[in-house]
Amino acid sequence: ISACLVGSEMCIRDRLNRMALTLSTLSKEDQDMLIAKYSDGKSIKEIMDVTSLGSSAIKMKLMRAKLKIVTAMNIAL
Repeated sequence: ISACLVGSEMCIRDRLNRMALTLSTLSKEDQDMLIAKYSDGKSIKEIMDVTSLGSSAIKMKLMRAKLKIVTAMNIAL
């Protein structure tokens, strides 16, 4: 169990560091898709335009990548 207080700056920094470490374990393609979708605000259609994947494949890859992150973050708590 983490010794930091929930919401404290140290706790937030620790969680961000763990998130970055977890992201680094994903494939480059998964990282790029997550960043495009959730950081850059790209639509599935826009991601389709720069990849050779269909919308269903992109949605599935995003879901699986998010699941990996959530699982890793919950284990690391």
